[in-house]
Amino acid sequence: MASTEVSPAIRNSVFFEQLDDVEQHEVLSVCSSETWQKGRSVLAQSIDKTIYFIVSGHIKSVRINAETGRSVTLFMFGPGDMFDLLQLLHGSSDETVFEAYSDVSLLAVPQSEVCNWFARYPEFNRAVLPYLGKMVAHLEDLATNLALHDTETRLAYLILQHLEEGAHNGVHLINDMNHENLAQMIGSVRTVVNRQLQHWRQAGIIATDNGRITVKRLEMLLKKVENHMPWSHHHNQ
Repeated sequence: MASTEVSPAIRNSVFFEQLDDVEQHEVLSVCSSETWQKGRSVLAQSIDKTIYFIVSGHIKSVRINAETGRSVTLFMFGPGDMFDLLQLLHGSSDETVFEAYSDVSLLAVPQSEVCNWFARYPEFNRAVLPYLGKMVAHLEDLATNLALHDTETRLAYLILQHLEEGAHNGVHLINDMNHENLAQMIGSVRTVVNRQLQHWRQAGIIATDNGRITVKRLEMLLKKVENHMPWSHHHNQ
């Protein structure tokens, strides 16, 4: 596969942007293309010898309690992202489920090839550590939120994380994400999220329309997380 055939989301990703044209061609020539349709779920154990790079679409990684059916979204991966990097590093598969949140175009490469890239391409190697650091920081935030904060605070925090830049007359966010997915992202259940969103609608804090949430009173959401999420003060500046 020639590098010119690949989306800029891959060529300009943090993993490949510092490689020259020859190196990009060498790397991408060992990749194969795959397409996952929206809703497809894949167990980590079934792909434990493969690493994927997302060309377009979104994949979410989920952990599910088989006894209760409750689930939590660990990561939402988008164009340019790599998965399952954690599985590659600790050397064994786990019970994570990867689900296509939309139709997804992927590049697949054997884990053994990626391990070779670490030694062969210093730029690729240097890009992985900060990317991994962000993943670990995200998991740290998720664990902290689940342990220390109530559902309302976690939901407000999620919404504030996904504010669109430059919005006017209300801030649009998390478009087309149903309440079940919102619940998974904060480790809750759909009925609880439904109830909280309804409460916020009645209070005039948000409005909803065809899967789109619009924040009407941003200051109220900030108040929900102040003293809990230090970064929230940045939004007040």
